[in-house]
Amino acid sequence: MIQAGLDFINGDAQNGYTKLKICISVFRLISLPVVLAWRAAFFEQGYLACFFEKKKMLGLGLTVYFCLFLLGTAFLLAAVTYPLTFAAAALCFFAAIFGETSLALYISSRMKIFESSKVAKLLFGGIIVEMFNFIPIFGTVYACFIEPVVCAGVFTQTALNAVVYKKLYTER
Repeated sequence: MIQAGLDFINGDAQNGYTKLKICISVFRLISLPVVLAWRAAFFEQGYLACFFEKKKMLGLGLTVYFCLFLLGTAFLLAAVTYPLTFAAAALCFFAAIFGETSLALYISSRMKIFESSKVAKLLFGGIIVEMFNFIPIFGTVYACFIEPVVCAGVFTQTALNAVVYKKLYTER
């Protein structure tokens, strides 16, 4: 990963950028089973929310995405609020990992290829999710807009269901 960053800095931009994207994708794929082992029931509720509340989830995701974008921009303009910017960035990172884990479980369960362990389903769905990043123009749009909106929506909807509504989903 360090070598990929150095390639990018030294002028071999395309090669370094591709290596860096591959390293980040591998890191995210490795982190998915670790995150799933942490709170498996919470992630199951997340991917079941994708089944049952698609429109509500996407609406919440758009709202949270634009609110965090505006707050982050406002926090960066004031020198006093830099720690709040980093806290918001950390929250966005954890929401993205949560959303990607739930999204990977959702994609693999919709395909019905694996009827084995959740880790195999998670890795297969995670590979598909990460492959979207490598499609030339769509990958940039996906990484900058679609994935954050979906991940924020899944995270927010699942948190609302667990804390506010006390709603639990069961598989079909």
